[in-house]
Amino acid sequence: MSETIRTEADAIAEIVAKLNPLQDVVSAISLMPMQHSVVPALAVHKDFNIEALDYLMPNPQRIKRKAALDTEDSFIGYCKEFLSDSTMVVCDKPNGSLQAIFDYPDRGTPRWCDHSAMYTLPKSDEWIRWTGLNSVPLSQQKFAEFIEDNQVDIVSVDGSPSSADMLQVALGLEAISKVNFKSGTRLDNGDIQILYQEDTQGTVRDGKTKVPSQFTIAIPVFYGGPAFRIDARLRWRIKEGKLTFWFDLYRHEKIYDQALIDIVNRVGGALETTVLYASKI
Repeated sequence: MSETIRTEADAIAEIVAKLNPLQDVVSAISLMPMQHSVVPALAVHKDFNIEALDYLMPNPQRIKRKAALDTEDSFIGYCKEFLSDSTMVVCDKPNGSLQAIFDYPDRGTPRWCDHSAMYTLPKSDEWIRWTGLNSVPLSQQKFAEFIEDNQVDIVSVDGSPSSADMLQVALGLEAISKVNFKSGTRLDNGDIQILYQEDTQGTVRDGKTKVPSQFTIAIPVFYGGPAFRIDARLRWRIKEGKLTFWFDLYRHEKIYDQALIDIVNRVGGALETTVLYASKI
């Protein structure tokens, strides 16, 4: 003979079904089991769905908030306000963000993960501009304009071109925009010499210009952060008499990683906790 197993929910539904409609509200509340929660609940007449009445209580039973902070100091300050043994702090490296979960479960205690704080590190305008055009072919004119507009980011290191040198390169390229480029060769000092022909009123004149093969920039990765030096290797191509330039930022991904690690270490030190690296947790 099989024994029917009745659950707690079956028992509640059976009792509530027998209640007098005039007293079902009071009776349902008084019959709800409270050993696992201090939040009162009510069995609603239609299908007897259980609805929590925590919104009628003086205070909520737990914090349900996903805070978004705008600065590193604000993130640290907010975390310090709610930091406890159940706090987990993680860094999402691909997205450049930090998240603190203040009610994170541990091995013996499940928790809701309802309360968290997020800080997405804002990339600097300089980083966005330079990495946005990294390895992107540019016309002679566009390249010259970009260098002219961003010369302030160029620094001279170990004999590399200064910002003034690169400005002269940009102005020189703008001055010979309507010519037929022929070829380019690398000089002994590493610079690139480019030969061209210019047709002026039927007279063909040979000319040449020189551009560096590499220059260095110093830009912050994140807004308000320190500047990091990055070597930019200048590339070029001549096709059908047109000159195209682009630059490759040498190992700039490593610079991004280092800038992020510096912030993670700083935040972990301020909160006296270990920050984990995780895309999802």
